[in-house]
Parts: sequence; C-alpha cells; structure tokens
Amino acid sequence: MMSGPKRKFRLVSKERLLKSGVLRTSSSSDGVVDVVAGLELGDALGGVLDTGLVALLPKRTRQQAHRLLEHNTLWLLKPKEKTLAGLHQKATARDLVLRALPKVIGPLYWEEKQKKGIGLVQAMDRRRVADWIKAGIETPGSELNQALQDSPFNDLCELNRGWDWWYRLLGNTQKL
Repeated sequence: MMSGPKRKFRLVSKERLLKSGVLRTSSSSDGVVDVVAGLELGDALGGVLDTGLVALLPKRTRQQAHRLLEHNTLWLLKPKEKTLAGLHQKATARDLVLRALPKVIGPLYWEEKQKKGIGLVQAMDRRRVADWIKAGIETPGSELNQALQDSPFNDLCELNRGWDWWYRLLGNTQKL
C-alpha cells in the first residue's frame, strides 16, 4: 500500500538523468519493481509502506529492486491533474442533452422531417439526426437554438461539440 493518496514512483535511469536531465524510464521498470524500490528506500522519499499486498512480494523481487537502485533512481510521479470543472461541464452537457432530447430536440426534429416528407426509417438514421442536431445547435438564430433558449435547456445553445460526440451520444440512447 502506498502512503498518501495517489503517490506513484518510477525507476528512472540515473545516467540519462545526469547527462541530459531527461527522465527516461528504466528498461527494467514495471509497476511491481517500482513499488518494491519505493519500499527499499522506505521513508527517505516518503516511500511505500511495508503493509498490505506489498508485504506479500517475494524476496527475489526485493533483491531485483535493490540491484536496480544501483543504476537507477526512484522518481516520484505527479498525478495528472483533472479539472473538476472540465469533467463536470462535460457530464452536465451530456445530461442536459439527454434530458432535452425527448422534450425539445426530438419534437422539433420530427416536425421538420414530417414537413419534408421524410419517412421513419430515413429519419431515424443516427447520422442524419446527429448532423441535424449539430447544425441546429451550433447555428445562432436557428429554430432549434430558439427553442432551447425558451426552455430550461438554454445552456445547450450554441454548444460546440464534434459530430462524433453527437453520434456516440445518440447511439447510447433511445430517447428520440
């Protein structure tokens, strides 16, 4: 078990680090050896504690990690930062679209397709629906944008998403 949340270590080549300052993962580095190397260094880096599954690692792996530490150094990796706002905004847009499909987008789509005399099979083509929604939402002043502004889904107005986003979203739902 690692001490602290999301602390990950990686064995890095000392020689390459000293020569060019570039971090290059050791060729023998894998997740288990990295954890054991952190265990060998112990609290020097605030390393890995000898508890849980780590305590069950074989002695041979510990010896291998000790040998690897002669030519490599242990580097603390920084976790990738995920902005909560970015994740939240994507989920919010997806949820809003899923709620707007049966209430605003679907009825407008059906109305337009009936006016044009397009049959049910053609109208239910995911590609056609995705194209229509994308064009309607991204175009300021379109009928779809006006309807969204007059509804509780005004955050979707002029939402800029790729065609594939709409296509995948429509593939995951049967709301239309």
